[in-house]
Amino acid sequence: MEILTVNFEKEIDYKELYGLLKKTNKTFQMFNSETILNEQHILFAFECAKKDFDEKTNISENIEMQLLLRVGATAKINKAIEKVGFKGGKSAVLAFFEKLNIPNHWKTKKTEGNIEKIKKIFDLNDEYIKACGNVENALFETIALSQL
Repeated sequence: MEILTVNFEKEIDYKELYGLLKKTNKTFQMFNSETILNEQHILFAFECAKKDFDEKTNISENIEMQLLLRVGATAKINKAIEKVGFKGGKSAVLAFFEKLNIPNHWKTKKTEGNIEKIKKIFDLNDEYIKACGNVENALFETIALSQL
């Protein structure tokens, strides 16, 4: 899996970005860059999504949507889109399911979302974060338990 944070010169909407990415003939998912904690957020959710398919507990029929559900820590597609889906803007996090041949100098900064926004979206209160050790662990716990 290749995860990229991309910044656009101007606002881009969902349909425009989707159209551009569809031309790559690669399997992908798009996320709101402010609501993705880091690359591990997506990678952990991807492992959960693969496990869902292995155990036949997947909700979606395809891995792209199952990843969206897991990244959003919800069993409802519309809720996942609301929480973490790319709806338009000047930056996005893109997850490609196949390795891309992108030169290193084209890659942008590491994915790092807005911590306060993430805490609010995923309902991660200070007590829960403390019990889990940190925000990342609390988020991963929330993802792991999201479809039980």
